[in-house]
Amino acid sequence: MQIKDVKPESFTKQIRCDRCGRLFDLGDVEFHSAVAIDMKVGFGSIFGDGNAIQIDLCQHC
Repeated sequence: MQIKDVKPESFTKQIRCDRCGRLFDLGDVEFHSAVAIDMKVGFGSIFGDGNAIQIDLCQHC
């Protein structure tokens, strides 16, 4: 017998462009065209050694 349970998961419902500030909801076409960058840079990076870079950009930016 399998005993199942439901656990809630987080999801992104809105994206705000970090350049222009536009806000896009989950149902918008622009929401699915946005670019998200989330990375940790390494030694010798122009962003600084070991820093974390996080940015969301809309298709217009």
